[in-house]
Amino acid sequence: MITTDFDQRFLRWFWSGVGIWTAILVIALPGDAVTTWAAFVLVLPILGALFAFDMVQHRLPLALSHSALVLFVSAVGVGSIVHGDSRIVGVVAGATIMGLVGALLGRRPRMFGRGDVHLCPLLGAMVGWFDPRGVMVAMLATTVIGAVVAVALLILRRVERHALIAYGPFLMFGTMIAMVGSSRL
Repeated sequence: MITTDFDQRFLRWFWSGVGIWTAILVIALPGDAVTTWAAFVLVLPILGALFAFDMVQHRLPLALSHSALVLFVSAVGVGSIVHGDSRIVGVVAGATIMGLVGALLGRRPRMFGRGDVHLCPLLGAMVGWFDPRGVMVAMLATTVIGAVVAVALLILRRVERHALIAYGPFLMFGTMIAMVGSSRL
């Protein structure tokens, strides 16, 4: 059931997610890559919605993750064909690598939820546009950020020891770190 409180929290997290992703894209993307900007901007509202859903409901709708993946890969693919850019190979490699890592972690109970597993290929594709090797940076950063926040929440007694914590935002922050790091190389 959707309530006014849900609406307000969702919208606050949605715009926070869109704002954070926009800032990262401004930092990471080159200014002359119009087709690349278009690909990232197409998925921007979906990333904001995924961020908000996970923060408010602790779930990631699969339809949103799948739609964003199709939109992003299609837009980057068209841009690659038009401009003769071979980065589409990195996009596919990044999506495949991070998708496999997500699927492996999703097999362990209480590691990744189903939504996290389905979010991984999208985030891997985004990192892969910069450098497919950045996927490992994204996963490492995700793990470190998630662990630090979880320990802080435990110390501050904001969660119980066996509480479920939304992991999608940590996956997104790890991806952002990898994108910015890869764009600076």
